[in-house]
Amino acid sequence: YGNVQVNANLGWVQEEHNQGHLSWAIAAIKPITERQQIGLEYYKQPPEKAKLQAVWGIDIIPNKTSLYLSYGQSLASSASRWFGLGLSIAI
Repeated sequence: YGNVQVNANLGWVQEEHNQGHLSWAIAAIKPITERQQIGLEYYKQPPEKAKLQAVWGIDIIPNKTSLYLSYGQSLASSASRWFGLGLSIAI
C-alpha cells in the first residue's frame, strides 16, 4: 500500500515554572491498508527520558478524521508504560 514514511519534528515546551526545552521526535509510518497505518515513534520531551511508542491509526473519514491507539515505553525504566488514544480532525 505504499512505502514507509519517515517524519521528524522539533518543538518547544514552555511551562509556567520551568525554563523552556527543545522537544523532538522521529517516526516511521507504514500504510497497511488504504485507511490504516502502523508506526513506531521515538521522542524526547525534556526533562523526561526518551520514549518509544507503537501507533496504529485508522482514517474514519479519509483526509478529515483519524483515530489513533498507541502503546508506549520509557527507555529508562520498564515500569513506565502507557496506552494512548488520540483523535485527529482536519479543518
